[in-house]
Amino acid sequence: MAMTSLSSGGIIKFDLKAWDEKLHRQVVSNRQTFKILNYIYEGYFDKRSEPPLLVASTLLIQGM
Repeated sequence: MAMTSLSSGGIIKFDLKAWDEKLHRQVVSNRQTFKILNYIYEGYFDKRSEPPLLVASTLLIQGM
């Protein structure tokens, strides 16, 4: 995915349910998600600045 995104100008988007692991675990474990994010960040992120290769979003829940 990283190589295809770099060569095509696309991005990789991760949808994080929550930045905090305890809150995230109420939805789903984030351990594997962070492993993949770290792999792409360390190996590919600096290869291109515009558009950014990697984008992560997180869910905001009112009151949590």
